[in-house]
Amino acid sequence: MLSAERLKEIGSELFLACGTSQEEASAVAEELVEASLMGLDSHGVLRYAQYVEESLSGKAKPGAQVRILRETPTTAVVDCGMAFGPYSARRITEIAIEKATSQNIAFLSKEEQALILGEVAVVVFDLQSVI
Repeated sequence: MLSAERLKEIGSELFLACGTSQEEASAVAEELVEASLMGLDSHGVLRYAQYVEESLSGKAKPGAQVRILRETPTTAVVDCGMAFGPYSARRITEIAIEKATSQNIAFLSKEEQALILGEVAVVVFDLQSVI
């Protein structure tokens, strides 16, 4: 049996080989391992192979920048550039937390995201930390 730390290392190595930055590789591996640890295996480490396949086929664009297309103090439309879902989710969560912290509310919409968004439960837990 592999430890969670070892699974994160394996995932990071795979995603780096696909063309992600170290930050993105670590974030994606961490989110997928966390999903598996939460019992959300369909959104966990079993996706490693799919992420590599989607990268090789061009359906996903590892290393793509997540950027804000339009925004107001409480809203944003974010282009995920076909980046991996867990990385996109983390970046969207960070933007939402920033806006919610300063305005007490936030609403974000996303475009162009590759693969699954990842486990939404982890995103919800992140948001709960600022409530």
